[in-house]
Amino acid sequence: MTQTLELTFTDDLKKPLKLQLSKIENDVDATNVRTSMAALIDLDILRIAKSNPTKVHSAHLIDKTVRTLFDVSKSSN
Repeated sequence: MTQTLELTFTDDLKKPLKLQLSKIENDVDATNVRTSMAALIDLDILRIAKSNPTKVHSAHLIDKTVRTLFDVSKSSN
């Protein structure tokens, strides 16, 4: 099962900005994630052309199961 960590920030226009980190393999906890999100805001490395994240809003750990029904690159036909 693959896990994705979805981080949601609020920007200076009060709109949500989401950052998804895929293939999370280690245990994560709310305190560390919140602290890391605040550090990302302080470092000002998530700035995009139209907005700037200003607040930590939420974080979700998403479990996703992918079941391949078919894959033509792996078929013999």
